[in-house]
Amino acid sequence: MQGSEDLTALLITWLRDAVGRGEELQPENVLITTGSGPALDLILHLFTSPGDAVFCDSPGYFLAFPSFRDCGLRVVDVPTDGAGMDVEAVAARCAAGEVPRVVYTVPIGANPTGATMTDDRRRRLVGLARQYGFFIVADEVYQLLTYDGGAPPPSLAQFDTDPDRRVVARLVGAGAIQSGGGLNPFTSAVVAELFRSGAAQRHVVAVRDAYAASATVLCDALDAELPPVLGGATCFRYLRPSGGFFVFVRLASGVDTEEVLRAYAPAAGVVFFAGRHFASGAPGGEAYAHALRVCFAFLDAAPLREGVRRLAAALKAYMADHPELVGVPAA
Repeated sequence: MQGSEDLTALLITWLRDAVGRGEELQPENVLITTGSGPALDLILHLFTSPGDAVFCDSPGYFLAFPSFRDCGLRVVDVPTDGAGMDVEAVAARCAAGEVPRVVYTVPIGANPTGATMTDDRRRRLVGLARQYGFFIVADEVYQLLTYDGGAPPPSLAQFDTDPDRRVVARLVGAGAIQSGGGLNPFTSAVVAELFRSGAAQRHVVAVRDAYAASATVLCDALDAELPPVLGGATCFRYLRPSGGFFVFVRLASGVDTEEVLRAYAPAAGVVFFAGRHFASGAPGGEAYAHALRVCFAFLDAAPLREGVRRLAAALKAYMADHPELVGVPAA
């Protein structure tokens, strides 16, 4: 079973209305899972073999890396910028003979950078997948959480209308799906009722508005608090997020944010994710030891401002012990 028929029908109706999904979205192309992480794991186990290459965002979603390791995949980091994955870097590697089995990307409101892939890059990536025969795993968990006031970005799937390339049938035939008779039947029934009542749709609109405001508060606070501590506005950089939950702040290359977190953050009463978590560890990949991720979801304006003030205090104490890094431009 592909999951609750009620939930599938409601999801299709919602996605066609909310993000403009078209006729390519049919019940036979939908599989209800227990979440994006287990879905990724299932996909990798079914469609890859040990030694295959997976191209992924760098910096990337840190909880995808264990799934890559579990499947024995060779990770190839692909740089990202404000427009998401550098698809021309993918093209260059493929042209040189290094073709992945899978490209994994978070194309909308990426974790950790908040970047969203442009339509041109989406179209190009799908074209490369057709040309070279690799699969794309697009983790689009933040598609409906974008903050520019416009329509949500299209799914990567909307750029591929070839019915012969569908893979859901193979997923449905997996032993775990067959044995369980589908996944998450109870939760699916609850979620279906939320959609049927309109509560889920209203909630998404509410949190999208709230998170857009919170992202602005957090970024404004960073711009106000960090320059005096680090030695100027050029000593840190980040992308104002177009979606998602996070901001990825890069400092001077000599800064060790793991040390900041371990030795200086407790006294300031603040926590964050050190940047090293978002490095795959693949040979030649960046380490991101000079970066940190902060989250603007779930908090109102006042605690966000206070959190940034405490982060600045921790960095100020770190910089006092490392004066040679004050005023050094961000990497």
